[in-house]
Amino acid sequence: MGGAEVYCAICGGPVNVPYWEDGDEEEYTYDLTVVQEDRLDLEWLKDVRVIGEDPASTGLSRIWVSGVASHDEHGYFYLEEGDPVMELFEGESLRTYAYKGHHSFAVPYHQTCRTLLSKYLNVGGDDIDNVESDDTENDGSDGIDNDILFQVLRQLADTSEYAQCLKLDYGSVSKNQEQYWCVSRGEEHFVHSPLDIPRLERYLVRIPWMEPEPPGPMHYVLQERQYDYTSDPITTLPMELRWSILLHLDMPSLMYLFRTCKALFSTRRSSSLWRRKLLVDMPWLFEVSSIEAVVTEEWFLVYKDMWVASRYTPSAHKITGLVNRRRIWEEILPQIAGPYEKLQKESVRTDLPDILKGASSTGLRRLISPEPEVNSSFRYYFAQSISEMRDAHIEFHVHLDQERFIRGLHFAGGQQSSEQGDLTQDSFNFPTTVESVRVPANDCLTGIIVTSREIPEGEEGSRKIVGMEFLLGSSASQQVGSTDGDRRLIHVSKDHFAVGVETFSSPEGGLSRLSLLQQPALLSRGIDRFSSQGSTSDQVNLEAAKYLWRKQIPPPEVQISEHHSGYWSYAMEKDLSPMEPLIFGTTDAELADITAISMDVLFGGIEVRYGSRPTRSIGPRNLAMKTLAIDGQGGERAVALNYVVTYIPMGIRIVTNYGRQLVIGQASWRQGGLAQYPPQDPDTGQFTHLVGMYGFWSSRDTPKSRLEAVGCLFAQGATEMPDLASGQSPLWEPSAPSGVREIGSILGDFSVKESLGINSRTLEVLDHCPTVSWIDCSRPLLEVRVTLCHSFEEKQVPLSAIIFKYADGAKEELIIGPEIHPQSPIDTQGDDNDWCWCSLSGRKAKDELSVHPHYKRHVWELGGKRLQGVRAFLSPIDEEVGRGSRLAAIQFIAEDGSESPKWSHWNFSSDDAYVIENIAFTDGRIGLKLFMGETRRSVTYEDTIVYALQAMERLV
Repeated sequence: MGGAEVYCAICGGPVNVPYWEDGDEEEYTYDLTVVQEDRLDLEWLKDVRVIGEDPASTGLSRIWVSGVASHDEHGYFYLEEGDPVMELFEGESLRTYAYKGHHSFAVPYHQTCRTLLSKYLNVGGDDIDNVESDDTENDGSDGIDNDILFQVLRQLADTSEYAQCLKLDYGSVSKNQEQYWCVSRGEEHFVHSPLDIPRLERYLVRIPWMEPEPPGPMHYVLQERQYDYTSDPITTLPMELRWSILLHLDMPSLMYLFRTCKALFSTRRSSSLWRRKLLVDMPWLFEVSSIEAVVTEEWFLVYKDMWVASRYTPSAHKITGLVNRRRIWEEILPQIAGPYEKLQKESVRTDLPDILKGASSTGLRRLISPEPEVNSSFRYYFAQSISEMRDAHIEFHVHLDQERFIRGLHFAGGQQSSEQGDLTQDSFNFPTTVESVRVPANDCLTGIIVTSREIPEGEEGSRKIVGMEFLLGSSASQQVGSTDGDRRLIHVSKDHFAVGVETFSSPEGGLSRLSLLQQPALLSRGIDRFSSQGSTSDQVNLEAAKYLWRKQIPPPEVQISEHHSGYWSYAMEKDLSPMEPLIFGTTDAELADITAISMDVLFGGIEVRYGSRPTRSIGPRNLAMKTLAIDGQGGERAVALNYVVTYIPMGIRIVTNYGRQLVIGQASWRQGGLAQYPPQDPDTGQFTHLVGMYGFWSSRDTPKSRLEAVGCLFAQGATEMPDLASGQSPLWEPSAPSGVREIGSILGDFSVKESLGINSRTLEVLDHCPTVSWIDCSRPLLEVRVTLCHSFEEKQVPLSAIIFKYADGAKEELIIGPEIHPQSPIDTQGDDNDWCWCSLSGRKAKDELSVHPHYKRHVWELGGKRLQGVRAFLSPIDEEVGRGSRLAAIQFIAEDGSESPKWSHWNFSSDDAYVIENIAFTDGRIGLKLFMGETRRSVTYEDTIVYALQAMERLV
């Protein structure tokens, strides 16, 4: 598809200097006698600002305007270093014209065009008698109300997916607004500044010294003929009436009358009339208002010259910048100024009541999707002043539709202000029933918990409100609707009290956003109904208000880190993406009851198991679970959480206070994107308690569900942190063994050259193995279980997991890799097998995918026998592309000579040329070191497999 450009919201022109080459066909280039060869006269196109909204802002005004913004492609802009707006987007680029998506709606415009809009708003008017009194200068403070401007631009938004401008009639420039700006000979005026116009400046400077000019190409000439004054009724009219006629005629009509009526033609010498007519007919020529009428008698000539100079028609007298100004002024600005002035008048009529002066907001939170294209803002306040809150009657009406979805929230007291004067608080285009919620006279509203659900509708589905819980200062909360769904907390800030609510609503879509309006608690002193509010605020987690939570909100004692998401998550809408909290435990009794933590190796889910409590889990699919046993009763605790985030979360590592760890993905060696929690106190050097984690999965109900964001949950306290060895690679999992050491060569060590487009690199496979594990092969075994995943590379065994079940002692199991928990097949391909990421890879055996599922388990029973050794089948690497050998298959041999199956890659054949290496187990050589690394399918989630083996011997 390629890239695409967006265009200035005000003029419709490009936001970069257009590109063309000298060798292009002439009709697709600009004339270099009109446009400077170095393009310096087009630099103004890059002086772009972006205006947008920060719904989370606590101010009553949530509108921001960026500094200079540079367009990349597809509507994305980069801001200059230090621009405070960057903090809203975490230093990333921001997207414009995106009505749906990760960022709130934002609009780009040329700074020059905004200045022109300010001129229009100040100069425009219907009273032509007062035109000369309007003498507005561009002094840098344009007087435009950003809140009203953004409101207008949002109402004019094009809500289609690939919008490039507003939903305006951009007139003559529209034909140039293609995927890329269309450069066309003769249309240089579209890209010349409508303010910085050197030719116009030179002309205006000469006005005081202007003399009558002989007839020429710029002037109309009266045909010489006999003229009978007595037959012309115009001669009987007073001069004032003649002027009135002329003031309301356009230039072509004037020229026609001048040729036929000498009485009117004689008025051309009335200098003051023509200056006045120029100001009326050409309000875009605002520079003239500062030129005194007495400086010249040639205002008729100025009028004609400016009329010719501002026309599209090719002419030597055409002033391209003035043509562009006139185009913008006459074709586009009225479409913006009309609704702007309407809202401005309404805002004057709705001054803030005393109770809202100095108030702040909890931040407007989006509650539903899709959001209506046109929303109106309503502010409901509980009284006119804070003192009147003592006796204020606070009652809400909750509107539910026929399906019991909540569609509206209104304050029954009638106190409201709206950005749309013609809308009322109960204007809906659908029938509703009303349930009332009354706040007791001796109590106050502290918050609202909104419950919503995703509803499968159409291709994208939707999110609708199913319940509201009204939290009160001292009384029990009041519930309307259901509590089953995802939960959003909207609560007054610490040391504040609620004085109103703000909603976004529309007749078509109903309630879409909600916030509380609040004042500092100091102002509520002496008002009894607020006396108990301070204690109740400790019963909710105020930090949780920044996210939507799946099913439950973290408890008050839990602190919440910021989430981390990758650059693939650009479309993740924070307000509509439910985070799933997994609380390990908040009390010592809970933490001591933990027996294991497991994570799906394909990032489908995480769970914690307990001795006497139900298992807790998050995520959509717990299929291939890798487990770390936890000795909670013995004092072992999970104390550290590391994760690596690049394009998505790529690795997670959980570490206990015993120095043991559980790792999935690449959490130990990709240090560039590594985040570590809980945080360390900079003063004491101590770490807070890790009590859990949270995540967000997109497309949760599909097999392609993806972990998009991850974060940490922690609590106050001091934790002893083990040495995390963050720079060490590989890491021992779960921990380094004692009393043994490596011996002999590594079987499966190799390197190959990989092509990366026109570049290449050498892959050292051991550098690609972030973890290593060891397995004791000296003890008697009941069975060996092996899990193979789909093959990904020719002659590489895809050994995903190996489990030894010992026959001695407690008959415990030693598990390397994940245990597979079969689930109901999802999105099968006609073979009754789960869909898997391999189907997207170019490195796969197509026939294998149709034969068996992604994971296939094999069992070899030994009945208490010991192992004699292991046989490794090695496939040598071609010397032209690398060195060493791949591990193609492994086979165990028991002490009685019996052999396990050859566990191998797909299409393994003993007839192929393999090098066979044996590791014999003896009294000294007792085990294997396994090098674990990711497959290289180049898909979203990779399996971790055994790449290489090495013998381990007992230390003497």
